[in-house]
Amino acid sequence: MTVLIALIDDDLSYQFISKRNLMAAKHEPRLLQFYDGLEAINYFEVHQEEFGELPDIVFLDINMPYLDGWQFLDRLAELNLIKKGIIIYMVTSSLSPLDIEKAAGYKVLAGYEVKPITKDKFNEIIEKTINELEN
Repeated sequence: MTVLIALIDDDLSYQFISKRNLMAAKHEPRLLQFYDGLEAINYFEVHQEEFGELPDIVFLDINMPYLDGWQFLDRLAELNLIKKGIIIYMVTSSLSPLDIEKAAGYKVLAGYEVKPITKDKFNEIIEKTINELEN
């Protein structure tokens, strides 16, 4: 099974390293890359009726221009894509207790990961997602 993953992060270096780690993952995913939250939410709006074009997993940064991670989550909730069951991980360099506490308030988040995410962690998340999608 091929998983569709969206990376939403304005850090070009992080995008490059994450793409390389994901492409080396055990189950090579399809990949969407967005460099800010607004670019990503526009994509979700256009494809909201095309579940095959929406990602299975989203790795979302907090601090981005135009729409930050929190604003992205709020706008995504308005689209009501719950039927798709998108799995979202907040991925950030922030160790702030305020950010961690705020993330805990978003039931849609599957986890809060501190950058960088290793190839092994990507593999673990992809494996878990495949198991959930197949059951």
